[in-house]
Amino acid sequence: MLSRTYHGAERKTKVTACLLFGIRYSAELEGRLSARFVEQAGLPANYATEVRRGMNLAQHVILREDAPDGGQTG
Repeated sequence: MLSRTYHGAERKTKVTACLLFGIRYSAELEGRLSARFVEQAGLPANYATEVRRGMNLAQHVILREDAPDGGQTG
């Protein structure tokens, strides 16, 4: 899913897509996120930082159901 999210995003929104992925899947990623996980999804390892930032934001964010992607990733 991370790979689809990243590769499906426009060039200038790839970081935002990674943040949103971290927000949406923070509970599932807890204890599992690593640079290797991100690399296996076909992203540069440093994008693990962006996903982690999204995970940290998750407790402060409510996703909109009327978002263009229906609040879903990929």
